[in-house]
Amino acid sequence: MRSFGFPKPSAGAVDRWSLAGVLSLTGFFLLSNLYIASHRLFWYDEVFTTLTTRMPDWHTVWRALVEDGGDPSPMGFFIVARTFDRLFGPSEIGIRLPSALAMAAGMLFTYDCARRVTDRLHGFLAAAVLTCSYLTYYGYEGRAYALFFMFSAAALWAWLGGRSNFIIAALFLLGVQVHYYLVLSLVPFAAEEALHWRPWRRPSSRLMSAILGAAAGMLVLLPQILQSRRVGSKWWAPAAGSLVPPIYTEFFPAGLFLLSLAALWIMLNEPASPVLVKPVSSAERTAWFSLAIPLAGYVLAKLVTHAFLDRYFIGLLPGVAVGFACTLYRRFPGHRRVPVGILLLLLGYGVRAQTLTLRHIDQIEAYGPAQQRTRAVLALEEQFWSRGKRYFVIDFVDRESLLFLEARYYSKHPERYVYWLHKDPLPPPSRYYPMQTWGLDEVVKRSGEAVFVDLAPQSREALQQAGIVLTDRKAGPLALTYRN
Repeated sequence: MRSFGFPKPSAGAVDRWSLAGVLSLTGFFLLSNLYIASHRLFWYDEVFTTLTTRMPDWHTVWRALVEDGGDPSPMGFFIVARTFDRLFGPSEIGIRLPSALAMAAGMLFTYDCARRVTDRLHGFLAAAVLTCSYLTYYGYEGRAYALFFMFSAAALWAWLGGRSNFIIAALFLLGVQVHYYLVLSLVPFAAEEALHWRPWRRPSSRLMSAILGAAAGMLVLLPQILQSRRVGSKWWAPAAGSLVPPIYTEFFPAGLFLLSLAALWIMLNEPASPVLVKPVSSAERTAWFSLAIPLAGYVLAKLVTHAFLDRYFIGLLPGVAVGFACTLYRRFPGHRRVPVGILLLLLGYGVRAQTLTLRHIDQIEAYGPAQQRTRAVLALEEQFWSRGKRYFVIDFVDRESLLFLEARYYSKHPERYVYWLHKDPLPPPSRYYPMQTWGLDEVVKRSGEAVFVDLAPQSREALQQAGIVLTDRKAGPLALTYRN
């Protein structure tokens, strides 16, 4: 078995409590994520997850993904979500439980990666790095990204730990079933091998196993992939070069602040005597190569997928955490004050941020104040019904129109919600996601029965040109408009 690690110092008291510390940290995030998951309304993407998951049978789920293409998540994710929803649903917790468990498992994989090539203290530090990232949001969201993170962490763990080719292949085979962009987790491994490549040398069997596992997983999903390709450049989040730099700051929202405090702590605790710094190990280099994942993702999005979002690159987090821990371990061998101080800094920030989220669950934003908007429109249903207003018309102009799906899902009268689509002619209704849509003619015809939510200026102008006199009303986070 190939060795990737550094010589280990003898275990001290700090190392002995580090395992208890990382287990406590993981347990805190697991329990808090479960609490948040059970007290927070679904937002748009999660509603789509639920609608797909709760279709009559597996065949219908597969046909909806292949024929409709309304949800880009692979079938493997819905297998997990449907299984948990059947066991623990139909409340929000069933859909979100896989994410909470996956985040906890991924944190432990990351800890063990760093521990094996450094020590327990720096393994704990690597796990603490994750709590300061955007990963914490996906630990209570009913989507695929925490599972994506877990498989990326497991792949890094298998690679650095010299696990069998079969395990590496299986992780990539299963991982791409959860999210296609897991193929980008091959980048650090391929980059490390390319660094030492010589002419006529074949890729290692480990790398070939990973590639073949990913390819086999993609082959299983080929019908769904081809459907996604038909969406092409119409996807709402296309790649653009200007989006690449800010992607790196979105991974760690307070990253510059934390790095600044860590740098100050290092300066104040710099060892007085010279320190012999060892060369970068293969493990550390492989971990840091994860920073190339968004660059590879940009190329992939430009040439193939046309989809470029920060959450599609969540697979870099385990590598960055392990790389950071390895660098500190190598730079300050045997000097506990530096890593302990940075560990406490990261723990303080991560735990505090999660605690604030627990205290203000309704204020968690997802493309705006989704919780408040959904609750506000539901509270108005009966009031407007008694005044002869039978429909809430959501203007489909921008991302704010996501309210339609959220409110419709939670309403006892989903037939009261209507999408106003600015298309002529209207597209045929979806076979798998049937929802009420109106064009301008229908909107004008039924305007007396409608309440328009957050009416766009161009839509208002169209109604006024049709001779409709409008009244405006503010209701919490909603701007309501209706005919006199």
